[in-house]
Amino acid sequence: MCNQKYNGWRNWETWNCNLWFDNFFVDDAANLYAMAEDESEAIALLEFCIEETVTELLTEGIPDSGLAADIIGQALQAIDFREIAEHYIEDVVREEVYS
Repeated sequence: MCNQKYNGWRNWETWNCNLWFDNFFVDDAANLYAMAEDESEAIALLEFCIEETVTELLTEGIPDSGLAADIIGQALQAIDFREIAEHYIEDVVREEVYS
């Protein structure tokens, strides 16, 4: 699969994940940003949170092997969870600056 930019995001998988989970992690982003020592730590923590949540939701009820597991696994590997986390933290920082 070709990993070209899509609608300003790293690839289609990242764009689509962010689209479906739009605003889902807003509270997590704000809380982690407030708890973290710096923006970099907040991004890393949120990236982990997003990846764990999305992976759990997408793999629930899917066997560990087979066609569905392979397709979902490949899609999950293509998602740039860090880019999504950065997007949320940027929004939190922007909100803080303009509040």
